[in-house]
Amino acid sequence: MGGITRIISARATAKTFTSVSQTKNSLDQTDETTSEYSEDMWLFDPEERTTSEVAGERVRGDLGGLIIAEGDGSGNYEEPVERNDRIVHGGVEYEVDTIVGVPDDEEPNYWTISFIRRQ
Repeated sequence: MGGITRIISARATAKTFTSVSQTKNSLDQTDETTSEYSEDMWLFDPEERTTSEVAGERVRGDLGGLIIAEGDGSGNYEEPVERNDRIVHGGVEYEVDTIVGVPDDEEPNYWTISFIRRQ
């Protein structure tokens, strides 16, 4: 695992994420508030494909990312990003889909994050 984490550290750069919170107001409309934060991450393997839909074609895509896990010193590891957080890469906006710790979520050496392209 040490070799993998060294590679991730060498290729990671600071990326800006947007965290989105949604609330319903008194008129039952959805209000969004956003905040930004930064994480060192290695993004890789952007992929796009066109799919046929009832109303025409739609571009779909995904992206992968790796982040070194950092604990708080007492064995607690917190996921560095949250599901539905957003990032722009190559002019395309992606949304966090899954977050998995490697080798496990309890004591990960690194996190693997998959993103899906926002429409």
